[in-house]
Amino acid sequence: MKTLISPHPRAAGAAVILTALLAAGCGSGAHHRTDRPVAAATTTTTTAAASARRGATVFAVATSVARRPVAPRIAAGRVLRTFSGHGAGTLGSVSERSAVVIEWHAAAPHVQLLTGPGFMLVDSRSRTGRITLARGSYTHLRISTPGAWTVALRAPR
Repeated sequence: MKTLISPHPRAAGAAVILTALLAAGCGSGAHHRTDRPVAAATTTTTTAAASARRGATVFAVATSVARRPVAPRIAAGRVLRTFSGHGAGTLGSVSERSAVVIEWHAAAPHVQLLTGPGFMLVDSRSRTGRITLARGSYTHLRISTPGAWTVALRAPR
């Protein structure tokens, strides 16, 4: 009768690796949120290799840390129009023949810029930022933020 326990070192090393992989990857059933960036994810990889000496197994552990994605910087030129206010406000309609840069500065975090039909242009937790707005007509632009704000339309650079 054969047993599952083997006195052979390679088989024992493989059993340890398989057990670790199964324990790490199975059974959590947790759902992960993807609406916020993760600060840093750490990945650990364990590998087994047979040593030159008979009967010895060497384990190597490599760890790497994922970096947070960095948003691209948007260059902006001269100011075309400026709006300012406090709390929710209306910017009016914008009709541009070429792309423009919208730049915002807010006293409190969480800024939202919306169009009349309810299309959200910006939903940011940052107090400052820039987006490039494609040429076209945008009716009834609105801003929503809890504090004072300034929005500038700028020429792209």
